[in-house]
Amino acid sequence: MSRPDDLAGVLAALAAELIHAEAAAAELEEAAGGLLGGGAGGAALGLQGLDRLRQVLADLAAFAGALAETASGAADLSRALAAVRGGDLAARLAGEEPRPGGDEFWDI
Repeated sequence: MSRPDDLAGVLAALAAELIHAEAAAAELEEAAGGLLGGGAGGAALGLQGLDRLRQVLADLAAFAGALAETASGAADLSRALAAVRGGDLAARLAGEEPRPGGDEFWDI
């Protein structure tokens, strides 16, 4: 695990979280498409929005991962971590283990 002030470690953790979010968005897009049978009109626009969200998450993950590969030094992450609403997510970004039975949804 990274130290809370290890910028490269935090960026790598951010990239990993974005990869999880992208995978969840892809599953949601597939499920919605199946329910809508391909959809038409507004449903199709909604599916395009989900696809765009997934693409943005994937691009952000790649960006953060590339930054992590070249980052060095330390940063004061206390304000950034305090802004994260999900307690388990904040713990993972800080390089800590989330509490058992935590508040996240990746294992649904």
